[in-house]
Parts: sequence; structure tokens; C-alpha cells
Amino acid sequence: MMVIAGIAILIVITLMNNGDKHAGETLTLSTSLIIKYFIAGMCASSAMLLPGISGSFMLLVFGVYGTVMLAISEVVKLNFAGLPILLAVGFGVLAGFIISSKIIQYFLTHHKLMTFALIIGFVVGSLFAVFPGLPTNIVMWFVSLVVFIIGFIVSLTLGRITAENE
Repeated sequence: MMVIAGIAILIVITLMNNGDKHAGETLTLSTSLIIKYFIAGMCASSAMLLPGISGSFMLLVFGVYGTVMLAISEVVKLNFAGLPILLAVGFGVLAGFIISSKIIQYFLTHHKLMTFALIIGFVVGSLFAVFPGLPTNIVMWFVSLVVFIIGFIVSLTLGRITAENE
């Protein structure tokens, strides 16, 4: 059940991604934008702690990725107009790491199997976000099948080697 929940969460997050429509248009801030950047930073850092979810993808979902990239490029040029944005995101990232790591540690300690099932769901669900589509011709179907089989065999072999070494 948790695997399905993880898959569903990642699919919903992927569908929420409407891009960064107003990326880098302005570096001005209001209180509501500071809160938005802080929360986006928290969610991005939380995502970085879990496999299957990208922190930059979460910034895209929140629609702040382009603005954060613009702020970074401006600060690198010693134009500190973007510094408040980076501070808001940075403090959000820091808070997100601290809070999320404690939450994840709690769930791994008290609900290990369900937590791993959810993480596996995140990984499987992330395929929906990065899947480029079905092959369009027979050659690509064949190549896809061969690469899948090779990956499966390598994964199975590494799993057996690890099990033997333990």
C-alpha cells in the first residue's frame, strides 16, 4: 500500500509542475514571496534526502527555480540584489534538512518496512517524471528491451554478491 502511495505522490507532484512561467523576471521581494521561497527551500531539501525526488524539481514545482538561478548568477557577478532570495531559500533548505532528517529517522526507527515501501514507491513514481515515452520504431523497442535485460541482470548479480558478502 505504501509503495502505491509513494508512486501516487510522485505522479501528483509531476503533474503539478507547471514550470517556472515567470522565471527571473524580477528579484524584488515581498513578505509572501519570502515565505514562498523559504517553504520551497524546505521542500527541496526534504526531497534531496529521499531517493526519487529531485530538489531542483521541487523548486520547479513551486515555480521558483528560474528566479533562484537568476539570483545565484547575479550574486556571482557581485550584484547582491538576489541575496535576499538566496537567504530565504537557504534558510528554508537548512530548516528542511533538520526537520526532515528527524522525521525520516523517526519513521525508519519505528516504521522501517512501511518507510522503505514508501521510498520504493517514490523511486518507481519518479520514473513517470523522467520517462521519455514509448519507442517509436522496432529498433528502439529492441534496444530498450536489451538494455532493460542487461540492467536487470546487473542488478540481480550485484544483489547476490552483496548477500553473499554479508
